[in-house]
Amino acid sequence: MTPEQLRGVEDRAVALFERIARARGITLPGRDVLLGRHDPERPVGQRLYELASRIPIGTADRYTVLCAPSAAERLAALREAVDAVTEVVEFQLSE
Repeated sequence: MTPEQLRGVEDRAVALFERIARARGITLPGRDVLLGRHDPERPVGQRLYELASRIPIGTADRYTVLCAPSAAERLAALREAVDAVTEVVEFQLSE
């Protein structure tokens, strides 16, 4: 897993927060407030756990992320969860 891949899922999460904020007419705090400050010295797995706790995904998706046996699998599970929530949000906003 690369830093770029991690940044990619973070960017997707921020885009999700921004979409929700636009729909509600609110201003978001900074990226570090939303996702927590990224410390490159910390293990990637810990960062993925932190993101899973901050992103508005369901309990089952969060469990899948947290139980994945490797950082790469946690990243894939988190990416899928963010994509699924984004689809739900887009659908709800289109009605």
